[in-house]
Amino acid sequence: MGPQPVLVDPSYGGDSSVSSDVAASAFSALDALANVALEDIAPPVGDPTPQMFARPVLQPENLVTIARTAFGPGQAQMLAPSILDGFNTQLTQAEVTEHLQLLWMMWREVASQVSEIVLLGQVCHEPPGAVLHELLDLTDLYTRDTN
Repeated sequence: MGPQPVLVDPSYGGDSSVSSDVAASAFSALDALANVALEDIAPPVGDPTPQMFARPVLQPENLVTIARTAFGPGQAQMLAPSILDGFNTQLTQAEVTEHLQLLWMMWREVASQVSEIVLLGQVCHEPPGAVLHELLDLTDLYTRDTN
């Protein structure tokens, strides 16, 4: 075996026995690594199956999630092709775009209704429970419409 790199400066600390012990343990670690062969590495758990690469079926919940995480209705045109590439669906690109835009409009409408309910409750000095009840009714309606 040829010369090995020095991992520890022998002059560090002034005690040559410590540095030689460290160098010896480094050499033994390098020797152990040199004896590892590719055959010693465990094989992968299993071969890839077609199901691993199958595209999931597009569900309404998927569109709702996409609509909630994107920035605005202008992105529908850009997102529709990637949705069609990522999911199995019978929808056309125009239908996916329309669904996304409808979801964004609904979200925008619900957001403005929530603001109006809270403001109206504050102006009319409604009890917080009454405002919360109305907000929960609105949430129930929105959830029913999007699922």
